[in-house]
Amino acid sequence: MYLAEERLDYIYSDSTHTTRTASHLAQQYRLYKAGLEIANLSFSTFEYDHRNVTTLVEGLLDHDFFTQPSRHIPLPIDEKLASYETAFTFLYINPNMPFENEGNS
Repeated sequence: MYLAEERLDYIYSDSTHTTRTASHLAQQYRLYKAGLEIANLSFSTFEYDHRNVTTLVEGLLDHDFFTQPSRHIPLPIDEKLASYETAFTFLYINPNMPFENEGNS
């Protein structure tokens, strides 16, 4: 099972948000096995001038970061120049995963 979280923010060159210059996509994947989190992968993608720069990020971002527009993106950019665009959360459960506890009858 895994939980995917994504957040997209746009970055503008002016505080009135008329000229978009870049975008930032934060992605996090939490992997689970037997009900326990076994791994976490976090990525940060910065797109500008038709180029993408993606980095693997250390640590775990809390769920509120992805869902609350008031949270600022983790980049050294003036908050007035960034604008929250959208968020996405997706839970995947393997269709072959049993929901019963096979050890206890």
